Order: sequence, then C-alpha cells, then structure tokens
Amino acid sequence: MHTVVNTLGAKRIGIVLLDRHRRIVVANDHAQLLLHSGIEISVIEGELVSHRESDNYMLNQLLAAALSNSMEDVLEGVMVVRRPDGSPVTIYVSPFSADDILNLGILSKIAVIVMMMDPQDKPQIDKSRLADALSLTPAQAHVAAELASGEMVQSIAASTYRSLAVVRWHIKQMMTQLDVTSQTDLVRLVITTPSVLDN
Repeated sequence: MHTVVNTLGAKRIGIVLLDRHRRIVVANDHAQLLLHSGIEISVIEGELVSHRESDNYMLNQLLAAALSNSMEDVLEGVMVVRRPDGSPVTIYVSPFSADDILNLGILSKIAVIVMMMDPQDKPQIDKSRLADALSLTPAQAHVAAELASGEMVQSIAASTYRSLAVVRWHIKQMMTQLDVTSQTDLVRLVITTPSVLDN
C-alpha cells in the first residue's frame, strides 16, 4: 500500500504531519522550504499559524474539522495562502487515516496531514499513468492532476476552456468512482498513487 508517508520525500509537495494538539511532528523538506519562503503561514511554537486573521480562522477551522473527521463541512479541506509577491500556495488539510498510522509505527500519534502545493513549482504528475492506475478518463486525469498540483477549480476551468460546472462535474464523478468524500481526499489519493509522481 502506498501512503502519504511514502510521499514525504516528494520534492514538490510539502507534507506536514500534526498531532492531536496541532503540533508539528514531521515536515518534509519542501514544506520547510515553503514555510520559510514568506507564505502567509509559518511555524510559531511548533504550530502552523497564519499572519492574516481571516486565513488563521480558516486554518483553525480546517484543522478542527480534520481532528473531528468532519471535513465535508469545511470547504473541501482546502484554502489558498499567498506569498509576499501575491502568488498562491494551495493548502489541503485532511485527517490522517488508520492505514497511514499503521505504517508509521512509533509516529502513531499523528492525527492530521497538511499538504502544500505550489502552482508555480508543480509536482509533475504523469496523467496517463494516473488514468490507468485509477481508471479515469483522460479529462478526469487532467483535472485530478491539476488539483493535486495546487490549481483551484476556477483556474482549471480557465486553462482547459471548460465551464466551472464541467470541471466540478468531473470532480464529483471521480469522487463517486473512487469512493472519496472531498477534494482533499482526491488530491491525497492522486499523490499517493504509485508511479504517477515524477520527483
């Protein structure tokens, strides 16, 4: 089984693992790079904190939802923060699954995963392999890969010359087909699918 733990070494995906008290247990190299790059989230006393009140409120809502396993209620578990130049970094927050915990052994205290995707430095996702691995259509694989690269639904629609409704329809079809309940779960599934990430 391939899990988020196996993805910690990814060069273009920031992964931060938090305990039940929201304290950082593990942050991979790319997450540390992003957190020190001036994005609106940083580490204060071992916790992720946003410098903007509205972003901090949203981050806390996402973390609380992940800790209570009620992500459906909070905007699909996703938020966007900015760098000083205004460029976006997409943040996905998700509960840590039992499968991941079993594979960690001594790090079983982990409760939340935070994934950071920088659309300016996208992870390279092989869409053909993704389509084959998850039985997706080429259009679905493209949308899934773009989401997993940090793109928002609006920018995917614009770049593919599709309406928001069509892109959302693809996402809902994939969620049903793959038995996931949120966009964040879809992204997590994409980045943990073996052989689709080109590090």
